Amino acid sequence: MDSAVTLAASASMSTRCNLPPGRSTRKTSAAAAVLFHALAGGIAIITINRPDQHNALDAEVVSYDPEVDVAILKVPGLRAPVLPLAPKPAISGLSGLVLGYPLDGPYTASAARVRDRIHLRGPDIYNASTVVRNVYTVRAVVRSGNSGGPLLDGSGQVLGLVFGAAVDNDETGFVLADDEIADEVATAPSRNTEVSTGSCAS
Repeated sequence: MDSAVTLAASASMSTRCNLPPGRSTRKTSAAAAVLFHALAGGIAIITINRPDQHNALDAEVVSYDPEVDVAILKVPGLRAPVLPLAPKPAISGLSGLVLGYPLDGPYTASAARVRDRIHLRGPDIYNASTVVRNVYTVRAVVRSGNSGGPLLDGSGQVLGLVFGAAVDNDETGFVLADDEIADEVATAPSRNTEVSTGSCAS
């Protein structure tokens, strides 16, 4: 399998909370990186948004980090383009695209522009502790449903994963920077053991 992973923007995802472990299928050759808060306490069902694939696919969570807010899924039967990580960090003013399913609507590519790279202090997904994340602030319309989708540069390379939006500015989104997800992406091909998704995030 390629060392890059198939990112969740190539698929829509729904989760159900408090499902028993073992419901997802093992041994797959595809992986997806998604935000963990969408998975906490549940098993993800991935639905491929491609004309030749209409069936939902069970996914297995093989890695998660509730502080950074990233999970790695193994998805049997997932056939989707691999999006490589960009070799260099984004610079201020760089134009790109935010991919996702805003407001649970259709798959959408929205224009984005990198504003800055900051250390953002905030709660973990359980509001149990304060963490500092290395993020890009971007000018983009980010809605529920964009979380877990990638920020792409003009070459289609991944600059980071969208994880939130400013509450006081509807044109500002937050994106986990590449170095926050690089380790998870690099180890994705070797991860084959299902891990617990913990308790449900509120």
